[in-house]
Amino acid sequence: MIKNVILSLVWFLSIPCAQAETMSEAQQFGTLAGVALACGSKALYKYEEIVSRYFANTSPNEAVEKELKNQYVRAKVGGYRLQKKKMSDCPDTLIRFAQMPLMQFSLYSDGSLQTPQGQYLLPRGQKSPLPSASKIY
Repeated sequence: MIKNVILSLVWFLSIPCAQAETMSEAQQFGTLAGVALACGSKALYKYEEIVSRYFANTSPNEAVEKELKNQYVRAKVGGYRLQKKKMSDCPDTLIRFAQMPLMQFSLYSDGSLQTPQGQYLLPRGQKSPLPSASKIY
């Protein structure tokens, strides 16, 4: 997952790969969200819901989840500022943003995520996807 985010950062923002690799996954996700926000992405809401569930489902506890979300928000501001200064390639950026692998995740009403490969990321404490859960995205 993280390699795809790094490639997206390099692709969207022309950030050197070495710099992108030093950013945490939450910072990378946040930077991309800021760029999408600056370009007026209509897919940003879906992206943020999926990222929020991703953090919740992969964090060992609420404290870690909260820290990831804080990193995400701070990086989102930075990505927004960077894109607003640059303001180039927004149409292409929005197309690439909508085609990111993360946007292919399925979100279910029980909070579980399904990757494009079929793997489930379940909420903390949940052993399996709920059969009654409906697909949101």
